[in-house]
Amino acid sequence: MAKQRKQSPIVSMEPRYGGKKANGKPRKTGVNCVNADGENFTLLNPSGKSAKYAVEIKRGVRYTNDGKIKRDDKGNAQKLTAKQRAYRAGYLDRGKDSAKAYNSKKEKRAAAKQNKQF
Repeated sequence: MAKQRKQSPIVSMEPRYGGKKANGKPRKTGVNCVNADGENFTLLNPSGKSAKYAVEIKRGVRYTNDGKIKRDDKGNAQKLTAKQRAYRAGYLDRGKDSAKAYNSKKEKRAAAKQNKQF
């Protein structure tokens, strides 16, 4: 069995913003964390992950959660493999399908509520 790395507790968490919503408010894309060892890392929420994957597919290069290009041992940018590209495309399609289903149900509920007589 592989030895698991013991993680130190998270000391601070700050929201991470990227872009703006349609109403002008900033869009929350994740959380910047610091653990007890002083290590900084970023956790993305689903919208942040989708934005990261969209950029990776568009540019064909892997990125960290902080938005920096991932590099190999020689300092070259890591390219996306066909499997990685397919996974990211599937993840983005999943989000589109979920949004379509949600909007369809929302329209049906609104129509049913409008047709209901009190």
